[in-house]
Amino acid sequence: MIREATYRVEDFGIGTPYPAQARFIRSDVPNCYFLGGRGSGKTTAGVIKTLLYCLKPENAGGDFGLFAPTYRSLIRVAEPQLQKCLDSFSAKSGFSLLKKHYRSDHAYKLINGTTIFCTSFERCDRIRSMSLN
Repeated sequence: MIREATYRVEDFGIGTPYPAQARFIRSDVPNCYFLGGRGSGKTTAGVIKTLLYCLKPENAGGDFGLFAPTYRSLIRVAEPQLQKCLDSFSAKSGFSLLKKHYRSDHAYKLINGTTIFCTSFERCDRIRSMSLN
């Protein structure tokens, strides 16, 4: 029997999410986007939504993508936010969700076997021919 762990958004270090962030993160619809202005928490909400989705038992062992508009945005904003969320969870819970970080591949392997591949739309060839969930 697979037991589903319960993760709270606050466990990832953001405090209480804004109402728009909470709606986006908790949405179960297949196609969902968060439209917001500069500094509205789009990256943070996207990273947390990605982590929560990857940690679902039915997604264990799968490959997923975390995308940014530009490579600069990926390495300066999205990946540092992902690392910050993982570090915050580890500090709060006492264990790490991150099993291995492959820096050169911009890949994060989680404890449930899921791998998150990070790339930008500028460099989408990095994941060409991969089967991402």
